[in-house]
Amino acid sequence: DIGAREAAIAILETADVYIHLANCCLIAGSFTSVRAHLEKAYLIQEKSLAPDHFLTSYHLLASGDLAKAQGDVELARQFYTKAIKIFGETAVPQHTDWQLFKDKGTAVAP
Repeated sequence: DIGAREAAIAILETADVYIHLANCCLIAGSFTSVRAHLEKAYLIQEKSLAPDHFLTSYHLLASGDLAKAQGDVELARQFYTKAIKIFGETAVPQHTDWQLFKDKGTAVAP
């Protein structure tokens, strides 16, 4: 059903908007707003996607960015590692965001 597919896409795009807003708030240093936006994205994705769907990796990257900004490098490393694992197992090898994922992992490498 095309209508159901379009509705599902709109829901996932809403989650992407929340992740984008979280990234903007992170730049502004508003950690409380970052957490609120990530929670909204997580709730949408949790209801709409399998836990290891490649789109969930973007939420994990943003969560890692928040942890890193708050000084918790180990937690950031955990989020980034999980994001890279999911993205690597589910995204196409030539996906344009691969470098982004690699850079995040390198940024907190031990």
